[in-house]
Order: sequence, then structure tokens, then C-alpha cells
Amino acid sequence: MRTLLWLGLALLLAACDEAPQGYFPLNEGLSWTYRVTTERDGQRSSTLFRIRNVERTREDGVTRAVRRTDSGTDYIIAEDDSGIYRIAKRLVVQLEPVPDPHPRYVLRQPIQPGTAWTLKSHPYVLQRMYEAEDVLRRTMTVEMAFEIEDTAASVQVPAGRFENCVLVVGRGTLPIYTDAVDGWTDVPIISREWYAPGVGLVKLERSEPLRTHSFTGGTRTFELTQFAR
Repeated sequence: MRTLLWLGLALLLAACDEAPQGYFPLNEGLSWTYRVTTERDGQRSSTLFRIRNVERTREDGVTRAVRRTDSGTDYIIAEDDSGIYRIAKRLVVQLEPVPDPHPRYVLRQPIQPGTAWTLKSHPYVLQRMYEAEDVLRRTMTVEMAFEIEDTAASVQVPAGRFENCVLVVGRGTLPIYTDAVDGWTDVPIISREWYAPGVGLVKLERSEPLRTHSFTGGTRTFELTQFAR
């Protein structure tokens, strides 16, 4: 019995000491802190965003992990031979996760330049001049085409310099009827994401340029400030 207890403890400690692998590690206990900077209409604001892996399971060749933000939102992430993707989301006011209609890929296999996928997104920065920002996020979607453009990129963020990163670039166009004066405007939306081996996302840049009588756009940047095991 004592031997079994020691064996169980050894396995538990080995799991805790397991080194993070890949470009989006799902190891339980990992946490990330980002500085989020929004620039809009000549104004800049910053805040912190934290997320951590609170649970990980593996069954039938699929790894699943729960990633929880500091506001209590849960993202259910899966990993298999096709890549890494989100399968569900649970807001703090919801009792159970709500499944995504389709997998929302973070990274698709193979990890090499040219690998591409699409997913629907919402504006990060765009907002009406006289309405709350989240109105656009609830009512507008844009089809984004993502592609791995580099697997040896370098990037500098507050947490340090990271080499051999995967650079993913997403592009989309969001048509917006601004008003009777400006009519319809096509807003080019560009996302650049850097993933470091053994760490995950270290930087994200989102550009949504627009300035009319009724709408304003800008940029939002996530930069890693701390990665903890």
C-alpha cells in the first residue's frame, strides 16, 4: 500500500513538473498576464488581462483544458492532430459552457507557413461614437482568414524577447453603413499573433482603422508581461 502511495505521489509530482510543450501549452497551473493597450481617436488606455489553465484532461487522443480569465470567463480548449481550437465558452453568469457551433481554431496543423483557416470574429475596437462599445461586438461579425506566415519570428514584449515564434496573420473586411453622409465603408481588419514555443501567445496586434461622423476605430495590443508555471 505504501508503495502505491509513493508511486501515486511521484506521478503527481511528475505531472506538476511537466515542461510546457508546443505553441499553446495546456498544462494545468500555467498562467499569463498581458498588458492590453487600446488606441482610439487619439486616446490611449491600458489595462491588465490575466488567464490561467485550471484543468486538463485527455481522452481518446484529444486533450481538453479549461482556461479561466480573471473576470471568471472559461474557455474550453481542445487539441488533437488537427490543431488547437476552442470548443465552448462559459461566462461568469452561465452555469454550463455553451458549445461553439464549429471549432474555433487558434492554430491548425501542420505548423508551417501557408497553413490557413477561417473563423468568424467580432470588432475589438470599433465603436459608435454615442453607444457602448459592446453593441458592435454583439451585432456585427466579420469572416477572418488566418494564415501562418512565419515559424521563426522574433518579438519583444515586456516579458522579454522571444525567438522562433509562429506568426499568424488574420485578415478580414467588415462592411459598415456609417450614416447617410458617408454611406457604406469597408473596414480592413488585420490581426497579428505571435506564439512562442513552450509559452504560447506572447503578443497580439489588432487593427481596425475607421473615422467617420458616427464611428471610430483604432488598435488593440496584447503584450505578455508575465508567464508563470
